[in-house]
Amino acid sequence: MKRFLLLVVLLGILVYAGDFLSFQLPIPSGRPQFGSVEVHRYYAVPYKNKTTGFMFDQPATETCVHSLFPHFGNPPCWYLNRHKQQEIKTSALSPGGYARFPEGYARSPEGESPISNAARSHPPRRAPAS
Repeated sequence: MKRFLLLVVLLGILVYAGDFLSFQLPIPSGRPQFGSVEVHRYYAVPYKNKTTGFMFDQPATETCVHSLFPHFGNPPCWYLNRHKQQEIKTSALSPGGYARFPEGYARSPEGESPISNAARSHPPRRAPAS
């Protein structure tokens, strides 16, 4: 059992090292190391009445790597191509009473975030039944 586990670990290390080397030394030659994929992010915000509202962000181009595993903080392109729709779950309210949103959505001078303003102008959409 110990030999089998050691063999699996060594095989994993060998596959990752081969992937890293093929990424660093573009093998096959002429292959680009980096690519880009357009992703569509949306925020799922739970409401007090147990429904979920969805707020859609603008499509963004995300950098990816042409390899089997992620490298340098970038996901592999094959993964991003299969996950172009990215849901970001948020909590309804923080202890202070304000909705918590990711970085980049600062509160406006009136004390409201741009997402909360958008939520008022568009009715909430229900989550698809699973």
